[in-house]
Amino acid sequence: VAPPPPPETSAAKRFTELWGKLLQQPAWRKKTAQSLQTAMEQLNRYPAEFACLLLEQALAGGYKTVVFASTPDDFRRWNEQRGRKTVAVDKTKLNETWNVPTAPKP
Repeated sequence: VAPPPPPETSAAKRFTELWGKLLQQPAWRKKTAQSLQTAMEQLNRYPAEFACLLLEQALAGGYKTVVFASTPDDFRRWNEQRGRKTVAVDKTKLNETWNVPTAPKP
């Protein structure tokens, strides 16, 4: 599955390069189109610059995923380091994506 055409920025170009490299990794070559689409949707929740960091980490660590439960907190810290206000990421939606059980609501 190819990434959607992002606006032509250096981060978007880098994202496309890194996504292509990730798809060449053995674990990623075996993924279904639906699994790749889900990974892309998870990455699209973040700016291209941060998504590139996630892709670089996945490549360096040989990870089978690009977004983890800790990613929203990592994103918040990344924004704080740049003096930016963080747009909240709904962790509930991330849990639904990963089918992670959440505590029952009273």
